[in-house]
Amino acid sequence: MASQVSPGVVIRERDFSNAVVVGATAIRGAFSSSFRKGPVGKIVNIGSERELIDTFGTPSEANAGDWLVASEFLRYGGQLGVVRAATGVLNATASGSGVLIGSKESFDSGVTSEKFAARDAGADGNNLSVVIVDRGADFVISKTGHGLAVGGTYTDDASVTHEVVKVTDANTFEIIQGSATPTPASGDTATAWDYNSQAIASTGLTYKAIAPRPGTSAYASERFLSYDEVHVAVIDTATNTIVERMTYLSKLSDAKTPEGASAYWKDYVNEYSGFIYAGVGLSSAEVTTTGEDPGATAASYGATSGSPLELARILPTAGGALSGGTDDYAYTAGEIQAGYDLFLDTEETTVDFVLMGGDAANENDTIAKAQAVAAIANSRKDCVAFISPWSGAQVATSGGAALTPAQQLANTMSFFNNIGSSSYVVLDSGIKYT
Repeated sequence: MASQVSPGVVIRERDFSNAVVVGATAIRGAFSSSFRKGPVGKIVNIGSERELIDTFGTPSEANAGDWLVASEFLRYGGQLGVVRAATGVLNATASGSGVLIGSKESFDSGVTSEKFAARDAGADGNNLSVVIVDRGADFVISKTGHGLAVGGTYTDDASVTHEVVKVTDANTFEIIQGSATPTPASGDTATAWDYNSQAIASTGLTYKAIAPRPGTSAYASERFLSYDEVHVAVIDTATNTIVERMTYLSKLSDAKTPEGASAYWKDYVNEYSGFIYAGVGLSSAEVTTTGEDPGATAASYGATSGSPLELARILPTAGGALSGGTDDYAYTAGEIQAGYDLFLDTEETTVDFVLMGGDAANENDTIAKAQAVAAIANSRKDCVAFISPWSGAQVATSGGAALTPAQQLANTMSFFNNIGSSSYVVLDSGIKYT
């Protein structure tokens, strides 16, 4: 540390690049770009870099120039309204036909008829698999050359019929118990079905990793119904890990939690899941024939204390892997302009700064992007836009000779001549490389 014995000047260099500006939380920026995940075509208020990552994902090589501008602004303590531009991104679905579901509002409006879809558009959704866990079978039957199929009937030695819900191989199948415990014929065996050991595809996981076996909720029991409970889980097949569990939900459409919220499994998934949407109802092939079809109100079944009823069970085939999701970081001039245009309404949005971010695909698209950013500030007249030139105006192409200061100046002036003079626009000529 420097010291002095006589009057003078001491120069110390300190790094304040990561400092947060005190009192800056009310400062609000506006920003649009392409991202790895998150809502599409909707303003989302972001208050920190951590929130930016959680909502829109980490940067990639394709969007780093934009992402780092947003991150840097947030690190100084401001608030940022962020719009994910509607590029060619698609949500992964159960059918494999990708579809764009920009937001929860878009899903609620009926943009898709898919059974399941990824909550976020992008290729990450292709790693998701939905698992619906119902009560499962009651017994495993071993019978040489049984010749049965799922949905078929097994008649035991006491002439009691049982529904076949899974065929393991030519000699083994699983059933839901009929009116009595199965009585196998001579040479056949019946063993209790083991819920905990049931494998989830080829993930190495079992039902035990999700939750204990579903049963009957208090809501259903009070209405003389049984076996309404179901679990829904989401698995990341890239790592074979359970990323989300939604347990002890109900197959009754009017089921309620003790707090009064909906416990119907589809409603709960669509309201609270961070990974998937549940769309159209399940088909008859995805539930057992034993029991009452799920998805109706409790009263509609007409169950009474003298005639209680059991709900049909959802088969494991009702879930499955999602596919068809696509990434698209390369926004066009029109796509990025549409994103920024969401900030035009001064009554609906508060903006202090409009941030341009990095380059578009080429110089012409970058000019169009800069013009769109400037147009927001010029139209609103209550904020300032910050615009940078195309990087090619400052940095030589790969393998080319370095640009002279004169060339950089000429290129920068040429770029900014397309923007026009304005009291609401700040033009800079620097390129920050991180």
